[in-house]
Amino acid sequence: VPLTIGHTPYEPFEAYVTPCWYKTVWKFGAEHPLAIHEDYPDVQLLRAGDQFLMQAFVTGGFRGQELCWLNTMRMALKAISLADIVTADGQAITQQAYLLKHANGLRDNFDWPRAPPGAWSYEFEMLLWRRALKQCFLATYGVQHSRVLLPQHRLRSWK
Repeated sequence: VPLTIGHTPYEPFEAYVTPCWYKTVWKFGAEHPLAIHEDYPDVQLLRAGDQFLMQAFVTGGFRGQELCWLNTMRMALKAISLADIVTADGQAITQQAYLLKHANGLRDNFDWPRAPPGAWSYEFEMLLWRRALKQCFLATYGVQHSRVLLPQHRLRSWK
């Protein structure tokens, strides 16, 4: 979610923003009526039906530390919106994104932080990420994870 002072509510989004001067000004702006004009690039959604991942996670009920962890995972993927993690037809979450490997490269031109060393186990990370995807996208919008992830029992061997 593009954090715009005066437009983006401080609660609950503050949970995933690192302590810095911007967060302090943002909190002050939420408590006092003032207008601040920023000169930051406006991050755009990439297609019809697209939405910001963090907005979806907040709408899906994630708060506090879980929201912070999801933001770290999102940044490690280099993803901002749903379009960054779905297939070209928008019908499936890519296998790479589902497995927390990488997004589809649409936002590689941004300056991204380095991936932090694991502060939690890989199993925990995968469980939280998959729960968030299921809770926010898989059922709600009809997006399904890639069929590549499903067991393939009927594969024939080529002879």
